[in-house]
Amino acid sequence: MKYLFQRGKGRVSVPADTTLFHFGTSPGLSVDPCYSCHWLDPEPQVTLTHGSVQLAIPLEKIDESTYSFSHAAFGMVYLVKCPWYQARPAIRAADGVTMSFQGWDQGIWYDGIYSCQRAGRLTDIILPGAAFQVQFGDNKRCSAPANVDDWFAGERFFAQKQSLIHAARERWGSSLSGETVLAVEEGSAEEILSLLLFRLAFLAANFVLVPKDEGLKRLAQNLNIMTQRSLDPNRPSLAMAIDWGSSSAVHELLRWQLNKSPFIPGRLWARLVGKI
Repeated sequence: MKYLFQRGKGRVSVPADTTLFHFGTSPGLSVDPCYSCHWLDPEPQVTLTHGSVQLAIPLEKIDESTYSFSHAAFGMVYLVKCPWYQARPAIRAADGVTMSFQGWDQGIWYDGIYSCQRAGRLTDIILPGAAFQVQFGDNKRCSAPANVDDWFAGERFFAQKQSLIHAARERWGSSLSGETVLAVEEGSAEEILSLLLFRLAFLAANFVLVPKDEGLKRLAQNLNIMTQRSLDPNRPSLAMAIDWGSSSAVHELLRWQLNKSPFIPGRLWARLVGKI
């Protein structure tokens, strides 16, 4: 039996921060038995819908960020809520499914792994982000690697970047129109990551920046962001000094991206490294 996860979208009308999932051979969420998980503050609520019947599923609290319930065919189903930089594969039972909350909550972006485990081994994984595609397992007709941790080590930063791109779209996508002024004060690591994420999240958008120095000017040019010497101080702007939750995770992600493409000018990067 295969399974399907859908986050907050599909044929069933649910709040945006609700995760839909069901187990079966058909993606018809309006027909098949469907579970919906709405993570309320401070704990989630899970409902089973089958036709016109809705049943609340009792949950067991494991810790402040993990809850579980038992499924007849798949074993334990774990509901996890962790910040984007803590996401990693985990085997929580010999047989079961792990599902992660995705969304903004009190200024923090949460995202994580979806996985299925059998006989104490991870067999299927869906990485964080918007793509929501099974990486291996029954649904891909290819088996999981022998060492999932080693495999994930090579995928972790790409998954984090994709997750944060999705985070930017979720939070600011509806507020961007016309030409948007991006405000950078110090050229901090958080601001540079925000510039990168906004460029990747909104490829067709027109952004403009007043750089404080030559390093920021070159960075903006590398990201295809227009620069000007000055702007009307009363013009609305979007501050790039966004708290992404972990300074060390931000630096690690920037270092990985810089190894992929040297978009940060050398002197600007050296200044950032000197602040670590």
